[in-house]
Amino acid sequence: MKLKYLFILALIASVTLNILFIAVELQQRNTIRSYYEMLCVDSPTQTDIKSFHKYVVDGSTKILKEGIDIPQPQQLSWFKDHLITFFSKKDPGFNKNAFHFGENSFLLNALIQEAQLSNNDSLLHFVCKIFDENVLILPPLNSEKTIDRAPYGTTAILLYKITKNEKYKNYADEEYKWLCTRDSTDVGIIYYKRDKQAVEAIGYTCPFLMQYSEVFNEPSAKEMAINQINKYCEHGMEERSGLPAVVWRRYPPYNSTSTHNWGRGNAWFSIGVLAVDSTLLSKHSADILKRYCKTLTEIYKRHGCFHQFLDDARTEIDMCAELPLIYFLYKKGLLKIRKQDLLKYSRYMKEGIIYHSSGIISHPGSPCRIVGSSNRLSQAYLLKLINEIQ
Repeated sequence: MKLKYLFILALIASVTLNILFIAVELQQRNTIRSYYEMLCVDSPTQTDIKSFHKYVVDGSTKILKEGIDIPQPQQLSWFKDHLITFFSKKDPGFNKNAFHFGENSFLLNALIQEAQLSNNDSLLHFVCKIFDENVLILPPLNSEKTIDRAPYGTTAILLYKITKNEKYKNYADEEYKWLCTRDSTDVGIIYYKRDKQAVEAIGYTCPFLMQYSEVFNEPSAKEMAINQINKYCEHGMEERSGLPAVVWRRYPPYNSTSTHNWGRGNAWFSIGVLAVDSTLLSKHSADILKRYCKTLTEIYKRHGCFHQFLDDARTEIDMCAELPLIYFLYKKGLLKIRKQDLLKYSRYMKEGIIYHSSGIISHPGSPCRIVGSSNRLSQAYLLKLINEIQ
């Protein structure tokens, strides 16, 4: 009899918890979706590229100056966050402008380029101030840290080239020394402590290593970058399409263990590949990258955009895939685009900040269920496109 009552109680508890989970999930999803749907609804359509340029620059500085809060759609997969939000009625999944991760560096780099092209000393001073007050104060790198901060090494080198201030060279030196401790000839720079190599590492490390090699005459830095890409092309690529996996196993059988068409993952890969002269790579890598370029070109021609999962029109357009990949194709001479064409992105913008980027995917192959937030990578590559398209 007692077992019967226990079974009934367990059943009631199970049903209650499932109802609670569904209610919290729907509440969180609807709140975030409503936030994004309303965010850009009154955004004016930009028609003049000169004013649009200023609009984007102003939005870029606003992000870094004010530490814009970013609602993080990826938290839809975290029940604990749902529960806290549901009962506390706090805003969903807001995350402060964290400089512990490298995305901000891409925006800083784009603003350095803007400052140089426009001879804007006050903007350059602003970037130096942001870097000094937010990056130079970060805790020292050690074996417990990831390489997410490697892109700040690139920012430090750019600032050193302009100012000749040794503190920026010292930062770049420390970053390089630390990466050397993470390097393995067999698999490349070890990303995280887990047993897999992640595609982000290509975009984070290769531009820094190539810059470091060129500016400080360090050939081994270039060799590390070349090895990074060769190893990823050897173990982490889909042979037919040339698309990179999100991760590949760094122990035998050295195989990729995830989807190959994650949009932002392909963006990270394209950033790293663009930094390295393809003639320096192995023949196998060069052949793979030809297929990679062909596949991206075909996808863009077919859809006219890049989705969160590139060729899956069931997922939404994702700006942190769209803009870096368009930049990659433009720089490779595979896509003709005019500055005027960039005005179409104003529909996804508010106060100069571009939204409609995805959050962190909860599992390789699983899309973030709402695309809408801003992302430093998207903002950076929109500004780079404005400045570099002839």
